Amino acid sequence: MILDRKRDPQIIPSYSLTGDLLSFLRCGLQYRYHNGSALPPSRPVQLWFGEFIHGVLEIAYRIWFSTTPKPIFPWPSNPTPYLGTAPVGRAPYDIGTIGDRVESMLTAQGKNPRSNIVRDSAYRRAEAAINEIAPYLFPLVSSAEERIIGTRDLPPLQANTNLRTDRYELHGIIDVLTDVQLNNVPADNLIRNAIISQPVLNYPSTSR
Repeated sequence: MILDRKRDPQIIPSYSLTGDLLSFLRCGLQYRYHNGSALPPSRPVQLWFGEFIHGVLEIAYRIWFSTTPKPIFPWPSNPTPYLGTAPVGRAPYDIGTIGDRVESMLTAQGKNPRSNIVRDSAYRRAEAAINEIAPYLFPLVSSAEERIIGTRDLPPLQANTNLRTDRYELHGIIDVLTDVQLNNVPADNLIRNAIISQPVLNYPSTSR
């Protein structure tokens, strides 16, 4: 009986739609240093900042979606003073109330703003995002925080081949906008009009 030697396991690399793809598009060399060479950023303040804005928008959407009647924009913004106590009597949809929830979650993960200046800047941008963008964006969202995954549809791996760059998996978490929401919002919705004005793109098929 002839026995073959055990083949090396074939691992398909997995990439994040945001963490990997957007980082590579921003700067391929920086992506190589931080990911291929495991060189950490010197002071990743953008990590706290980005996750804070994302967290505030996510909670704000869920409050808007689940509340009847829906809170009218603009929403109040009364942040808790830096290293201070929260103001009394804030509404659940106050951006300061939402921000406290997000800051608590990030602190539990060991993520904190570098300074009071960074924190104030994040709150100003969160207020602008909710009061200037959310009135147009929230009515278009069909589903929030949906996990997606896709793999490139290629033939099975063959022995003695090294096709790592030809085979990969993409995964991520996205918010879903659909034709139903686009057709149900007023015609003066700025985001709706921007989406409709774009040409239709035909992407190659992938397995999902």
